[in-house]
Amino acid sequence: MSQIAERVAGAHAETLHDMVTLCYDAAHEAWAHQDAVVQAMRDTADRGPGDEVDHAMTYAQLDEQAALANTLRNQLDDLAAAVARCADGTYGSCESCHEPIPIERLALFPAATHCVPCKQQFKHR
Repeated sequence: MSQIAERVAGAHAETLHDMVTLCYDAAHEAWAHQDAVVQAMRDTADRGPGDEVDHAMTYAQLDEQAALANTLRNQLDDLAAAVARCADGTYGSCESCHEPIPIERLALFPAATHCVPCKQQFKHR
């Protein structure tokens, strides 16, 4: 069981808020680091020795790193929304059926907005 899952087991609202906030902080740190990597790569992409193939490889790597930064940014946005749900008291309730989202799901995916059955229904549409 992860540290987050251990903290969530039997948790109350304050602990859930703490868990989501910790996840947000970690995601922000990861995104900020990745964004800095992308900026550094952009700043140096056209400089330096190499032929067209070398520059093409550099841009391919830049695209991969930018995609990762974008994914991290989306996760950060999802966690920011989860923090807001904690503040307004709706965190942990399925947005579709309004039933509680199991604590185990929230421990694995703190930004979850749907219970597993509702999420599965969305996938099959």
